[in-house]
Amino acid sequence: MPPILPPPNLDAVLPADPVAPAQANLDELKRLAEELAARERQIIERERHLARSADESDLARTLDQREEALRVLAQRLLGTEERLVSMEGELSVARETIAAFHAGGTDRCNLGDSPASSEHLELRHRRLTRYKSLLNAQARKLMQARVALEKRHAEAEAVLSQRAKLAQASNELAVQKKAVAQRAARSSAAGMCFFILASLAVVIGLAYAVAGRMSPPHYAVRTVLAAEPGDTEPDADELKSWTASHERILEDPELMVLAADRFGSRGMPELASPGAVNARFKVGQDFTYMTDQAGRLTVELRGQGAEATERQLETFALAAVALANARRDTRGDGLPTIVAEPPKAGAEPIKDDRLVRMATLSLPGMALAGLLGWGLYRFLIGGQKNFEKHMAVVEATA
Repeated sequence: MPPILPPPNLDAVLPADPVAPAQANLDELKRLAEELAARERQIIERERHLARSADESDLARTLDQREEALRVLAQRLLGTEERLVSMEGELSVARETIAAFHAGGTDRCNLGDSPASSEHLELRHRRLTRYKSLLNAQARKLMQARVALEKRHAEAEAVLSQRAKLAQASNELAVQKKAVAQRAARSSAAGMCFFILASLAVVIGLAYAVAGRMSPPHYAVRTVLAAEPGDTEPDADELKSWTASHERILEDPELMVLAADRFGSRGMPELASPGAVNARFKVGQDFTYMTDQAGRLTVELRGQGAEATERQLETFALAAVALANARRDTRGDGLPTIVAEPPKAGAEPIKDDRLVRMATLSLPGMALAGLLGWGLYRFLIGGQKNFEKHMAVVEATA
């Protein structure tokens, strides 16, 4: 009977713990998977932030960081795949060793039928089987992560390829903004100049109109009284007599009374009294007369306003004509009197204070217009700033 060999020392044949390296690698794979998931979440957050960011420098910097992170993760994924291949080799060797211990025949006899060694091997076999399933599941996750990373990398490359177009669009937008700002500045300057000129024109026009009402220019109004010839031509003595008598009539108190009645009836109450008429038509002041030839008497009156002075002289001249014709029979010449030339003011005033009055009135008007314009400008600038702030808040929260 051959001697029974003692059971072999399994710890000498197998490694001390063939599962320990696999367990360590599995833990490393789990850690890498978690880190990969965290990196993927960071990439997603950066993409969202990139979608909201409108600054080109931030876009380029974020894309560069993302590309670097993708490169690091790809390198780690390659290292993990190499470790997985190595672990699968170690698992195959362990499985072959276990299969050798379970094999029948001479090897079975040599190993003996120790129940302890068989249970130990079964336990190791179940552990290795479970580790392999976990490694396969982790490998599938890593492959899915790798596909996702490749997709993200492709998207990042596509975004990077659009960098030149984005830069060009940004430059074009900057040029357009500059052009719009220049046009707006020109429009604002033109509007301000127009507003200033229009304000000055309105103020000066109003001041000139008010000055014309307050201080009308002085005009010299002339009319001509003449002797009307009858059937026979009057001689020189008759014309001289007519001229002398009409010069006296122009200073006659009876004419002052008759003219005052006429002034009152024509709506000029300031001259409705003989004293006022005498003061207004006193010879040598604003009222004068001259004779350039016998039978013609030129009467001149100076006063403010051409129309008012013309009405005054017309009323006075008609009163003088009426009085002269009423006394025609008592005069030696017997010639009737007519108004040969109606009262007419000169083309230019003899005295004009409107410019001084206008300057005096326009200065306060300009100051008031300037204050109103400044207030309106400040109001518009404040409204523009509030609108820009509102738009900035809307764009930031969009």
